[in-house]
Amino acid sequence: MIQLQGWGVTDVGRVRSQNQDSMISDPELGLFFVCDGMGGMAAGDVASQVAVQTIRETIDQHRARLAGVPQPAPRHDRAWVVDVLESAGQAACASVYQNAQDHPERKGMGTTMTG
Repeated sequence: MIQLQGWGVTDVGRVRSQNQDSMISDPELGLFFVCDGMGGMAAGDVASQVAVQTIRETIDQHRARLAGVPQPAPRHDRAWVVDVLESAGQAACASVYQNAQDHPERKGMGTTMTG
């Protein structure tokens, strides 16, 4: 059996004064996500936090089934996992957009997502 260990480290970098990184590290599921607010855009730190929170909530809704996917996973399980991850990403995009609509001072905020 393969065991994963995971941790995250971020760095503000040399250009910005604020770190806009947010992450999920879930070795139990083999799930790792990094969201990085788009530097120079309004509230990139908020965008990355909102995205990570939404991804976590979506994953948690499916946690029991995700944890039960056998390894190696059959094709139908792999397809289902991809669908869950795509739904999590789409939900994160919608949440970031809605947050910007609800808070005009955050207009144009955005984040990258990698999982």
